[in-house]
Amino acid sequence: MVLPSDVHTSDSQYNTFPTDFNSIRLEEALADAGFRRGTRAFFIWEGSAQFVTPETVGVILRYVASTAAVGSRVAFTYVHRGVFDGTVCFEGMQRLVSLARLLGEP
Repeated sequence: MVLPSDVHTSDSQYNTFPTDFNSIRLEEALADAGFRRGTRAFFIWEGSAQFVTPETVGVILRYVASTAAVGSRVAFTYVHRGVFDGTVCFEGMQRLVSLARLLGEP
């Protein structure tokens, strides 16, 4: 991933943490990871947006927008729900789905 030139990082500012959005509130997870309200941050949300409801996605994005400072960024991955139920087909999708299943993904 290439970060925009105005995003600066250092090891002391970089935190990762797994979160189960069904059992812990995002505010708690971020606080435990060292996030301070009102600070500028770059959030990377990978591998779970497709597993929560659209309403939960909205709640999470609104929370980030209301607590992080102006200039904060969010990047996230998302798999179209139609991939899971077979109602849509994208080029290369079947190969990726097969690989994900081999790796034990649902």
